[in-house]
Amino acid sequence: NLTFFVYNSTALLYSQNFTNTSNITVSYTVPYEAGEEYMWGYSAFHSRFGEMGRSRILRIAWFLDLGISRAYCTWIAIAIILFLTAMFSFTTVKFGYVAIPIVSLIFAFIGWLPNISIIIIALCLGILAYMSKREKEVGI
Repeated sequence: NLTFFVYNSTALLYSQNFTNTSNITVSYTVPYEAGEEYMWGYSAFHSRFGEMGRSRILRIAWFLDLGISRAYCTWIAIAIILFLTAMFSFTTVKFGYVAIPIVSLIFAFIGWLPNISIIIIALCLGILAYMSKREKEVGI
């Protein structure tokens, strides 16, 4: 006996049982819902080997959908970041070192920027640059 199952975060979505079959192929297409989490797997029972099974988690990333292509969303996010960067002057640039990576993290959180690791590195470098600029101003 083999049971294939799919759960979402609240309930069983799909289940199919197979008996006395040596080869099976089963599939189920989950609805694409941003932020949703699905668990799929199987549970098998064999008269000689006993019970065995496996399950996996599928997480669909959250995405702020405005009805436009994801590629355009990435370019829009980059344009907004560049616009905000241009707003900082020579005297306020130290705040931009931290503010721009934070805005980039917000865009990464809503799914408009794909690579969060480079943004975190930029934030760390921005904090270090801010501290360095602040020390030069204070004279430490």
